[in-house]
Amino acid sequence: MIIVLGVFFLTVGVTSLIWPRRIQKKILARGRYKIDPFYNWMKTESYIMSLRVTGLISLAAFILLVIAVVRS
Repeated sequence: MIIVLGVFFLTVGVTSLIWPRRIQKKILARGRYKIDPFYNWMKTESYIMSLRVTGLISLAAFILLVIAVVRS
């Protein structure tokens, strides 16, 4: 279970750091988000920055999981 969680955090982290504009483009292309109150915010640069922060937090969680597994 820890390995699956670690792979998830690694995937989210790398994807959010390397391709934040691609993620933004795919989310905005879906029409169902137009009624979302955050839709206009998803168009801004601060959304890109939040994706990058999410990526950093996910990579930090992955590193902590690796450290915990190695120590035990």
